[in-house]
Amino acid sequence: MIEDHIDAITRARALSRSGDLFGYWSIVRPLMFGGPADRSRWDEERETAARFEAKQPPWGFGVASSAIVGVPTLVITGGWNAEYETIAGVLIEEGATHVQLRGNHHRPQDHPGFADTVNQFLTSV
Repeated sequence: MIEDHIDAITRARALSRSGDLFGYWSIVRPLMFGGPADRSRWDEERETAARFEAKQPPWGFGVASSAIVGVPTLVITGGWNAEYETIAGVLIEEGATHVQLRGNHHRPQDHPGFADTVNQFLTSV
């Protein structure tokens, strides 16, 4: 499942590198933000697509999940994306604490309970 996500993002980045930012967004928007890319919203979403495309994907750095063993680690997901939940599962196996804050999709940090969740975790370590 994680490999499928990496493959999709790799295909999307190849499109953007060839000058097709909307093609990139057509793959990335459903994966990362929910819902399809829509030409009628392209003017308002183009800047978000460009900013997101400019970010380096978080893989390929040679960091193993075992790097967190013995390090208090909190993983917060939104419970909406199977790939993120799979990654959280791998980190749980290494000792991480996982909390789902549903309702904000790719941005659980915008959830009203985010700060309390982080504070509770920090006081427990």
